[in-house]
Amino acid sequence: MSNIVATPAQVVANIKRFPAELDKSADLQSRLAYARAWYAHRDENGDWHFGPSKFIGYRNMTAAEYVNEDPRDGRHTERKLATWFAELHESDPLHDDLSDQLTTFL
Repeated sequence: MSNIVATPAQVVANIKRFPAELDKSADLQSRLAYARAWYAHRDENGDWHFGPSKFIGYRNMTAAEYVNEDPRDGRHTERKLATWFAELHESDPLHDDLSDQLTTFL
């Protein structure tokens, strides 16, 4: 059973792990179009990294766990993630830059 993250460090660990998990799972890749909420983290070098809420919002998430049939609800993860992240509105100058970087990543 998946447990919702309890700390920002758990979220960052998931965001950092997401690209490697994505690389090794065609099933995870095929689900990217359905991800509704994406989150970004800027690392110590100023580089941005991204992850969808249902991946980064559960502790120690892996591609295998993400694609299995256990029910997970993004509304629960988004509620928790909202305690550490803020929605970036389209009027924010950073919005277009992050949107472009996310598109390039995907």
